[in-house]
Amino acid sequence: MNHTANHSVRSAGIVLTLLVVCVGGLLVSTGVVAGQTANYDPDNPFVGMEVIASDSQIQDGEFYELRVVDGFSAGTVNTHSFVKEIQADGTEVSIDTEGLDPDENYFITGPGLTSPTDLTQEQTFELREHTIDIRFGDDDREQNASTEENHTDSDTAQFYGTVTLNDDPAPPNTTIEAEIEGEVHGSVTVDTPGEYGNATDPSERLVVDRLADDEQLNVSFYITPPESDRIAANQSVTWEGGTLTQLNLTADVSTPAEHDDDTATDDEPDETTVDTNQTTDDDAATDEESITDDTTDTAPGFGILLTVVSLAAVVVLGHRRTT
Repeated sequence: MNHTANHSVRSAGIVLTLLVVCVGGLLVSTGVVAGQTANYDPDNPFVGMEVIASDSQIQDGEFYELRVVDGFSAGTVNTHSFVKEIQADGTEVSIDTEGLDPDENYFITGPGLTSPTDLTQEQTFELREHTIDIRFGDDDREQNASTEENHTDSDTAQFYGTVTLNDDPAPPNTTIEAEIEGEVHGSVTVDTPGEYGNATDPSERLVVDRLADDEQLNVSFYITPPESDRIAANQSVTWEGGTLTQLNLTADVSTPAEHDDDTATDDEPDETTVDTNQTTDDDAATDEESITDDTTDTAPGFGILLTVVSLAAVVVLGHRRTT
């Protein structure tokens, strides 16, 4: 009698376990989340600018492929080619466009993102290139005489390009200044976010006069955003007369939040416990995201196969018990 009861309890436990497995398989099958497409900033950049691809489904530390579109079909990506591989930092992928071909569409693909064949042209970004188109004809030689002089003026060096602060485009009314030996020798104001000067209009370029006859002089650049302090750019050049140069300027700006964090650390050493708990919460959140990502990447067919196998096992056990 006891043997029969134990056998019944054991069988019931096996059946319950199999049912749990079946339900889990169904949840895995139906829990697949559709891929996402990345957002690109800026979405229509010039060659040489840094493009940030971001999306909540991008996984920190994973590698993503930058690909170039070879052809579209009815507005959807049809064929594409591998360009390079980039590792994600958080939920962002930083794309260096230096050396890439202009007038081409690019996108990233990888864990959590939509298949390339499902992308539309609007979900890619196109690279542009600064061009200089100066034409001289019999009817407009007099009109373009000053332009030609600006291109060959041996007393000035002229610059234009992009300007970014912490990888973000500099806002309008940002001032760009060029210094030689501590003296300002030219300045220009940003009108279009992230751009200064102009490749085709000499009147809008950053024109730098020389200090003396000696041309081997270092030119430093300084960026002053609206209502902000003056910041030294990361780039500098040697002054060379009669040149027109595309020079992309960047600067690193410390944010008030970073300063406040440092101050709080110095003034309140007892906050260590709070920071530790915060770290624990962040780790837990990271573990939860990892579990979610694993579920997302699970193929639907695996859950269905697991369900079928589990039901078959229930039938076999029921048959043996009847026998």
